[in-house]
Amino acid sequence: TPCVQTLAKDLFECDPIVTANPDTVIGLGAAFYAILKTDKPITAAQRKDVEQTEVTEVVNGFYGTLLVDPGTNELENVVIIPKNTQIPATEVMMAQTMVDNQTKLECKITECRTEEKDPEYVKVLIKDTMNLPGGRPAGQEIEITFTVDTNGTLKGTFLDIASGEKGELTKNIFKKDTNVNDSIIDQFDIE
Repeated sequence: TPCVQTLAKDLFECDPIVTANPDTVIGLGAAFYAILKTDKPITAAQRKDVEQTEVTEVVNGFYGTLLVDPGTNELENVVIIPKNTQIPATEVMMAQTMVDNQTKLECKITECRTEEKDPEYVKVLIKDTMNLPGGRPAGQEIEITFTVDTNGTLKGTFLDIASGEKGELTKNIFKKDTNVNDSIIDQFDIE
């Protein structure tokens, strides 16, 4: 049981709330999830249990990007997909280039546990630089689309409307970077 709680704490980056035996809860949850995702035949009893239970997959954090606020000229985190959004999900927002002759756009996907605007308190999951055509005035529209699929793949697309230039970032948000060694998982016996 301490191993399960440690793995959960490392995976979700917070202390677990324990209201039942973690081994039992995780075992039942894993079995139920396997039945939901299988393409193999299931028994009538399994079908009945699955049909009586409503399961909704949601994102477990706030996902966004860093943009300059045109009113304050300050860099801020803008949440695009809020925590507990049902997946699959797609959200679109518009932004603009900030200066004349802007030829680069820093594309970033951020994550935070609370809805946070201060860039100092968010984690940048992935970033890249997108090239933009030069010689244009500030205010060029950039369409930002975030999509999360049922496998936990978050895709951020940054589209320069006028030129059609596009940058894409992809990150699996279900797979956290942890210090869990796979050999620990292999030590569990399945009965």
